[in-house]
Amino acid sequence: MKNKSDIQVQDAGVESLHISEGAGVLLIVHNHVLLVQMNYGKFKGQWILPGGLVEETEHPHMAAVRECFEETGLRVELRSLLAVRHRIFKNGNKNIYYVFEAHTGETPLSTPFNWDRGELLDVRFWPVSEALTNSKVRDQTKHYISLGLGGNSSQLFMESLVGSNDDYCYVGVL
Repeated sequence: MKNKSDIQVQDAGVESLHISEGAGVLLIVHNHVLLVQMNYGKFKGQWILPGGLVEETEHPHMAAVRECFEETGLRVELRSLLAVRHRIFKNGNKNIYYVFEAHTGETPLSTPFNWDRGELLDVRFWPVSEALTNSKVRDQTKHYISLGLGGNSSQLFMESLVGSNDDYCYVGVL
């Protein structure tokens, strides 16, 4: 079934182009970062930020909050937009992914998580130092964590993505 968040662009003589949107949450509490372990696709077993696709009637910030709750059971409030990642796939389709910094009034380090085991293998808070060095945490996730910690890695991040997957991350003012 076609994803409802895909936008199809079609002109006379031009093949259909799909643009999908996603949104995720960076939640750091007491020097621990919330990560989820994927249970599907080529990145099965890898750890990423909680997030997912933006539904047809949602704005990205709404999707980030909803996805975090669906994947972890935690209710978060967003502080700011941390980054936007733009990806162009080999077939010309595009994906835009928004990463928001979040906080919660809960004491989440001791809160039991509730997640869909068909979608995720595990959910947990990682010590930030461990998340930044563990090979099971995706490189893009590590960059978002560094940005959230106030690291000045936006230029490094842009350079590291150029040519690798046609991914670009826009951070701060261009």
